[in-house]
Amino acid sequence: MKKILVIEDDSEIIELFKYYFTEELNSEVHYALNYSQAREMASNLKYDLFIVDLHIEGKSGLELISQI
Repeated sequence: MKKILVIEDDSEIIELFKYYFTEELNSEVHYALNYSQAREMASNLKYDLFIVDLHIEGKSGLELISQI
């Protein structure tokens, strides 16, 4: 099973990703609401895919991508 980390602060978008990746692609979906959560989660587990909002709380999504 693939592990996906969705980094997004909009709960409706998170739910869409969770539904699609869980139901349609049989993946395990985790989510982070901000930069700090995302960094912590990315350092604790190995993910197969990151879906990153470019405008997250704390720093830009692009900056986060370069660090994980």
